[in-house]
Amino acid sequence: MTLFQTYGTHIKRLLYKSLICLLCLPAALSGQKTITEAEALQIVRERHPAVLSSNAAIRSAQVLRSGAARNWESAEVFHNIAADPDLGMFGTSTFGVTQTFPAARQTRANRGLYEQQSRLHEAERNLVQHQLSREVRDIFQHLSYLDEKRNRLVALDSLYQQTARIAESRFRNGDVASDERLAARDQAARIRLELETIGHETTFDREVLAQFLGENEVLTPVIAPFNRRSFSMADTARIREGAFAQVDAGKVALSDASIAVEKARRAPQMTAGLNVQYLANGALYPGYAVGVRLPLAQQNLRARASASAATAEAARAQLEATVRSQQMELAHLLHEVEKYEILLEYYEKEGKVFATELRRSAFQRYAAGESDFIDWVQSAERALRIEMEYLDNLHMLNRTILEIEMLF
Repeated sequence: MTLFQTYGTHIKRLLYKSLICLLCLPAALSGQKTITEAEALQIVRERHPAVLSSNAAIRSAQVLRSGAARNWESAEVFHNIAADPDLGMFGTSTFGVTQTFPAARQTRANRGLYEQQSRLHEAERNLVQHQLSREVRDIFQHLSYLDEKRNRLVALDSLYQQTARIAESRFRNGDVASDERLAARDQAARIRLELETIGHETTFDREVLAQFLGENEVLTPVIAPFNRRSFSMADTARIREGAFAQVDAGKVALSDASIAVEKARRAPQMTAGLNVQYLANGALYPGYAVGVRLPLAQQNLRARASASAATAEAARAQLEATVRSQQMELAHLLHEVEKYEILLEYYEKEGKVFATELRRSAFQRYAAGESDFIDWVQSAERALRIEMEYLDNLHMLNRTILEIEMLF
């Protein structure tokens, strides 16, 4: 099978598939759900399993803070039997109950610990939402990029179709050889193949988006124009307020609260109880007991407090390490932004006009018979390469800005 026959067969299949798609388009669209980027972000921030998990952890800490900060120990119920010189070996029995009351200092420390746990879980949820949002925005960004590439290729495909018709007409008139006609068809087929590839990528992105959002039905994203993203340099000073740093800062606060809990273990606790003494002769004598529980094993408590202090020190060091790492990452990303902006500036000032004029004039010369097919194809490919490099650089710039926004 010749190259022309191969591409001809492929184009026939592509046209057949396109016809089927057009016939089924109304029914397909009626069964598809359109979704904007804002709607997708809201879904993923509210209903993603990772977010629901963080919400449950927050509720757990809040319940502990409100209902478990005052740590009541189990009451002690006792029965004592003692000998009595007048009533015999089992002459006296004492029944009673004793309760230890939690110290106010311990209660305050526990409440602070659970409060910091809740705040840490909130910071972790914010980080999860930040990361999930980045994934959604990246998918919509890629869809916009693919849509703009498709638009450029569709316009070029129209020119190549005209080229193929011109070459066919000249071949019939005997002005050109058969190889030029076949080459013109080959160029048109190549553009169609690239368009089909973009279609597959777009379908894949839509499927990934639906799975990411937990949707069982087919989604049709509302694609925004492929424009340059921007960010404020003033925001770059907020590294310590970023989602990553806030998680580490929450761990520092939780460690400090743990130190307070360990120190509060040394606080004295009041005990009180009621009892009744029963004598073998049938007499009953009620009574009560009041006492103080003092932690005498101080070495154990000091060791626990020292361990908590070391954990807090490690948390502070990790916070500083995270901030420094993100500052270095920010510097690298800002360098990347500068690089892409230089490349984009060339296209916007010179490349765009040059590519448009190069393609227009080359096609006009070929259509007028002033140049051959090779010159026209070379000029068209050069113009396409300039435009595609611009789209690639713009796509990378937008992705870099997304990475910068992840830092704060």
